[in-house]
Amino acid sequence: MSDGLLPKRDVWGRPMSSEGGVGPDIISPIWTSTDKKDPITNEALRVGATISKPNKGDMTPEQYDKLQPIAGSLARKWIGELMATPEYREMAKEDQAEEIRTAVTAARKEAKAHVLGGEPLDDVRPERKRRSAKPSGLPDGFVLDPPPAGFVLDR
Repeated sequence: MSDGLLPKRDVWGRPMSSEGGVGPDIISPIWTSTDKKDPITNEALRVGATISKPNKGDMTPEQYDKLQPIAGSLARKWIGELMATPEYREMAKEDQAEEIRTAVTAARKEAKAHVLGGEPLDDVRPERKRRSAKPSGLPDGFVLDPPPAGFVLDR
């Protein structure tokens, strides 16, 4: 009867399989799972980046089932690339968590455009706009954002 059901998926869109419980499965209140030793998930946990399943919105169950593995694999690819950069390794944990959340959001947006709009899937990680380095003359802890386009500083 369950043959026609779509698979249950984790936050990365990978199918989940139940491994059973402790004791007789039908009455067991304790379920077991195997540690996957996943570096991407471990990094998200280490920095405190909360990642949940994508929002289903008004997608059909079939569209949502197609979206999840595409968005998940793209997010994992981009997070892995991000983790390999020296800039990421030098960031504070809070900034690393924000970078991971941003990569997940961008991957989901890209996957949704592909699944719902038929757009070709672009698997190149979008670059974040970095703040410029602190100009000299500012006190410690202060950062000056660059002026808007067309704005001229008069000294």
